[in-house]
Order: sequence, then structure tokens, then C-alpha cells
Amino acid sequence: LSDRDLFAQVEGGGLDAAFAELPLGEGSFDSRQLMVDPLRLLVHADSPLARRTTTPSLREIAAQPLVANTAWRMQELVEAEMRAAGGHPERSFAASTNAAVQAMVGAGLGVAIMPRLAIDPDDPTTEAIDLGHVFGPRTLVLYWLRDRRGSEALEAFCDAARDVCAE
Repeated sequence: LSDRDLFAQVEGGGLDAAFAELPLGEGSFDSRQLMVDPLRLLVHADSPLARRTTTPSLREIAAQPLVANTAWRMQELVEAEMRAAGGHPERSFAASTNAAVQAMVGAGLGVAIMPRLAIDPDDPTTEAIDLGHVFGPRTLVLYWLRDRRGSEALEAFCDAARDVCAE
């Protein structure tokens, strides 16, 4: 559900490499960028925010009831950005899966900030609003422990992952 637990597994040698988003967890890791994934404001399809022609500000977003993904490491950073802009985000509901967060938004329980790749674009109960100038995108990487020697297999995997993400 989250990349949180993978850092300890990579550091302990249980995994050779793992996927995560920046910033990486604490540790001596090297990484290779695979792609950027823009953040979206997910709202109920009938929300006045879905009909606006302008993107809401961080303060306007923070004024809405927030559905939070507790498994997403970046949720705290997103909420901190809203507070830094003078907003006061209030979590109305929380879930640990993207599908549950989207279902709650679709039921009209609040709004959510989510990565584009985490959203089901075919869900008729929600609308995803581009937040390009409000929030920067997340950066997805493949990472490994810095002091491990790179292997041909890891290099080949990095290249394959980058090629797939480029599509």
C-alpha cells in the first residue's frame, strides 16, 4: 500500500531495489528518476469546484473537507503546503487505499489531493482537476542502497523501468 516499509527492506538487504517517490526516506540511497506524475484535486462530479474555469488556491482547497490517504507518504507534505499558504485543512475521512479515497470523494464526503496515476479516470462520480501551478508533480524513482555495487541485472532493470515509464 505504501513505499514507507520498503526503505528498511532495501537498507537491510531484503530487497535489491524498490520504487518510491521523492523525497526518499532516510538512508544512504542512490536513485534513478523514472517519471513525474502530476497531482490532481479530486472532487465529486457535481461539485462547484468541478465546474470552475480556474484552479482553486491552496486556501480554497484547505477550506474543503479533506479525504486523506494515510498510506501515502506525501499526504503530510501536501497538508503542510496548505497550512503554509494560510489554509487549515481538516481531515473529514481517511483511508489507506487510493480506491477507497476516490470512493469517499465520489460519495461527496470531501475532496482529495492525489497523484494522477492513483486516480481511476473512468469513475463517473469524481472529477480530477489539474493542480500544476498549485502543487508540483511527484517524482517517481527506482532506488537502491548506495554502498551496494551496481549489477548488470539492476542496470537492465533500471533501463526497462525507465522505458516503460516513458511510454
